[in-house]
Amino acid sequence: MIPKYKMIYDELKDAIQEGEYGPGAKLPDEITLCQIYACSRMTVKRRSTSLSRKE
Repeated sequence: MIPKYKMIYDELKDAIQEGEYGPGAKLPDEITLCQIYACSRMTVKRRSTSLSRKE
């Protein structure tokens, strides 16, 4: 089973790469992501940390 933070990370990364979020576009905020993925803000924060690092 994939950890929820990884699933959020992967889906947002794919959306960015597919052009759903262009340069300067805002990603959904923490509260919205918590509602979409039925998870805690801590889980969403972990996703944010992963996206902000260069991989």
